[in-house]
Amino acid sequence: MSNYQNLCQDDCAELPKNALPSNALVRFGLQPAWAKNLLKALLIWCQRSRERFELESLTDDQLKDAGISRSEVEREIKKSFWVR
Repeated sequence: MSNYQNLCQDDCAELPKNALPSNALVRFGLQPAWAKNLLKALLIWCQRSRERFELESLTDDQLKDAGISRSEVEREIKKSFWVR
């Protein structure tokens, strides 16, 4: 696991899994549009990283149940956090 994955996983652990960026924006009291967009991007990137980490940890049987091959997982987890 990369240092980024460790960092992001630790930082995101406190956020609800399906946290809406708007909830965080209200919590932090951010008003400028650029700050809202930045926070939204950071939350999305962190969620992607967490989802890819979780995908990587699935067993072959779980992947088979989901209809996903191990090669698809490998391709997905190699993507950078900012790439969809």
